[in-house]
Formats: sequence, C-alpha cells, structure tokens
Amino acid sequence: MRGVTFCCGRPKIGKSWLALQLALAVARGTLALGKFSVERMGRVLYCGLEESPRRTGNRLKKFITAEEPFLQNIEMVYRLKPLLAGGAAELDAYLTRNPSELVIIDTYLAVVQANGKRDVLRSDYNEVKILTELAEKHQTAILVVHHLRKMGAEYALDAVAGTTGLTAGCDAIWALTRTPEGTCKLSIQGRDMANPEFELKFNGGHEIETKGLTGVHAVSFGWHILAEGNEIGMSQERKDILLVIEQEGRLKPSGIARLLGNKNVITVRRLLQKMVADDLVSKDGNGSYGFSVAFARAHKNPDERRER
Repeated sequence: MRGVTFCCGRPKIGKSWLALQLALAVARGTLALGKFSVERMGRVLYCGLEESPRRTGNRLKKFITAEEPFLQNIEMVYRLKPLLAGGAAELDAYLTRNPSELVIIDTYLAVVQANGKRDVLRSDYNEVKILTELAEKHQTAILVVHHLRKMGAEYALDAVAGTTGLTAGCDAIWALTRTPEGTCKLSIQGRDMANPEFELKFNGGHEIETKGLTGVHAVSFGWHILAEGNEIGMSQERKDILLVIEQEGRLKPSGIARLLGNKNVITVRRLLQKMVADDLVSKDGNGSYGFSVAFARAHKNPDERRER
C-alpha cells in the first residue's frame, strides 16, 4: 500500500519482527505473513534506528538458512537525523538514487527531534506530513514502527502514543494488541479500506503446523495469521465445519459429521443452528448447509476482492 502506515504496539510485542518479515516479503516477492500477495517485488530501505548490525544479523538468521540473492534488495541503515533536522533530506536523496518499494522506519521516536520548546501537536503533524510527501514523490510505501499507550482504547487510532496530529497525517494505522488467549490481534484502520482485523500468533520455535480455513499448512519462524474478521475467537469446532464446507460444498449435518470423523450428528446440527444465527452459514430448503452470503463475501481470495 502506497503512503504512510504506522505499525503500533506495546514494547516487546513483536513490532520489529513484523516489520522485518514484511521487508523480506517485498525483497523476495513472497507472501507476507503467509497470506498477502506482494504487489511489487523490489528494494527495501530498512532504518533500524534502535538496534545494531549484529542484532539485525541474528534476526535475519531466524528467517533464512543461507545467503540469499534477494538480500541484496534490502539495505539496512542504523543512523538517520531527525526528520526536521536533515533526516527528511537524507531519505529524499536516498530514494532519488535508489527507488524503493518499501521504507521501514523503526522507530518513529528515533526520528523525532527532541526539543523542550517543541510544539508536539504541530510537530507530529509536520513530521508525518513530510513522510507522506516523500511517499507520494517517490511512489513508495513507508512503514513506521511506533508505540501504543499503556491505557487501552476502544479504537486503534485512540490508542496510538502521541497526538491527533500524528494519526491525522498518516494513511493507515496498524494496532497490534495482545488477546486473553495469548495471541495478538492486528487491527487496521485507514482511508478507503474496510478496517479489517486479524488474529496473529508468533512462532518462536521450530516449524509447526496449523489448521485453518485454508487447510493444514506448515508455519515457520515468525508471525503468522490464525484468523480474519469474524473467524477471530472462533472455536476449533466451528473452524472445522467451515473447512469441510469450503472443501466439499453444501452438506447436510450427517455428511458434515461423517467428514469430521463421525462426530455426533445432533451435536453438529445444534452447532450449525448457532452458526446460522451468527450468519456464518445458511440452510437451504433441502436441509443442507453452506457458507452464508456475508461470510462467503468476506472470505474471498484477497486477489479476487481486489479485482472486483
């Protein structure tokens, strides 16, 4: 997405890991988080302003097993002046010499000029405005890593640390928050979008397998998506029923129960009735169940949705 996006979350939640995964996806031209297609593979400028080259190298080793030719598409920068004190000019000059598909700034506070006389509201807006102008001039996407306030808020925009000048100036806000189940929710708010939500989990160990609506698949190190929209918080039993319907089409409760491993038909029928009430599935005159119109529309392939 062209423009300026702020990726926000509490300290140590994994924002930098998420940013690095996105950088690798653009540099390689692979799926981001195992789900989203990269529109244009290309160069990435990664400004890791709060880490060292050694730390970056250790992080990269988690994602790659050998030297990759695509790593030449990523340039790491560890120093950048404050935006209003020469940093914007540095970015402009770099992007003029090296057109890039993605610029990552980790973190926003590292490019804010500290000054006791700083007009915070005006400065926040002006600094974000500079970034949006750079994104427009160089036709690139700029992802800025930032923090959420300690106190929660109903909407992602209200939880972003800083002033309204910051949120008013950017194109989108990603808010990464923890859930009681131990996963994280990624809430997205932006211009001209449906404000989707995703449930994410960080795999910090060996390769594992997850089962979702797209079937069973291997998940390597890093963030991966568990659910989207009204799938978030959904029980595994409901996910299993939706997976069967996705693979086999409309079925009666007895057929679904059989494909689930000879589950109790009465239990499956009762769950289907609740799923009808939640507008996840619909029942036809023959007693067969399939995706509801709303659920089917919400879970079309992202590429298909974009073509509409």
